[in-house]
Amino acid sequence: MECNYTGIRDNETNRIKFADSLSVVLLDYLNIHRNVNVSNCNLFTESNNLSNQLNFKIYPNPLSQSDYFIHLEGIGKNEYDYQLLNIDGSLLDSGVIIDSIINLKKTLIHGIYLLKIETQQQSVFTKLIVN
Repeated sequence: MECNYTGIRDNETNRIKFADSLSVVLLDYLNIHRNVNVSNCNLFTESNNLSNQLNFKIYPNPLSQSDYFIHLEGIGKNEYDYQLLNIDGSLLDSGVIIDSIINLKKTLIHGIYLLKIETQQQSVFTKLIVN
């Protein structure tokens, strides 16, 4: 990608235009080269109503390699779908959260993972660390 950096940060309008252009390029890259389609995700903007966001805590986080259960606090007794992704966006595990517990089907190695929790209205991502 070529970019002329002259004037990018000289005012708010130019910064917004640059950010919008960069986000389009990054989304296209993810879709084409990493097969990650984010077209159904909600964009986070200042105008979003944060009170409608799913609010939960994960423990233990960080996990050890011997942990097979992830507990979610504040998610209620509803059943939600989850996906566990590596940092490249590849799917490692998926299933249903039952009684606020995710039962991992495989051992994870040291690293950073993304946990995607899906409700009917939204998808929420959170970082999961394995020591």
